[in-house]
Amino acid sequence: MKIRTPVRTFCVLAFTAFAAACESSTSGSNVDTVIIEADDSEVTVGQSLQLQATAYDDDGEPLNRNDIEWTSSNPSVATVSASGLLTGVSLGTVAITAEVGGEFDTQSFQVVPPVDDGDECPITAINIGSTATGTLSTSDCALDDGTHFDFYAFTVSSTRTVTITLRSSAFDAYLFLLSSDAQVIAQDNDSGGGRDAAITRTLSAGTYVIAANSFNVADGSYTLSVQ
Repeated sequence: MKIRTPVRTFCVLAFTAFAAACESSTSGSNVDTVIIEADDSEVTVGQSLQLQATAYDDDGEPLNRNDIEWTSSNPSVATVSASGLLTGVSLGTVAITAEVGGEFDTQSFQVVPPVDDGDECPITAINIGSTATGTLSTSDCALDDGTHFDFYAFTVSSTRTVTITLRSSAFDAYLFLLSSDAQVIAQDNDSGGGRDAAITRTLSAGTYVIAANSFNVADGSYTLSVQ
């Protein structure tokens, strides 16, 4: 027994040291935090944005992990590939999640309409089924006849009929419906009743632009609906 006691003690000490060594060698190797990084929070319809996700251990050190899983909350708005390539599909906001080792990070990205680099007139996104309010003013872009206009863009995911209505008590409303390459599809003055304008068209999948305009040179507030 006297011989076995130190042997048993040595074994216990050896096991304890081995366990401590194992714990020390694995400390910080588990994923504690995941962070998504991107050069922008917006992506244009039809364009892509590369996302990066980094996993960190509980010591705040980056881990070399190649098993990151990417998911999109709404692939009809934007998709994300296994390598983190975000691609805009239609106008809207989407949440992108990167998950690894049971931890994850989620970031929101806005899918915006395509705009030419030289285009000085801003375009506001509007979803089908929504209504926007705005104001025509002298600071807006103007047509050759001196009337001002605001641009809006929406995306059709599959062929459907869309009705666009522009209402104003301040001016005689006028509407233009344009293709994404600025070709006029339709225009209207008073089909919305009174001085309101309305356009109803069956549109195929794609992105379209609305110009909210006035028939005569006049400014003021308005509401624009896309149904």
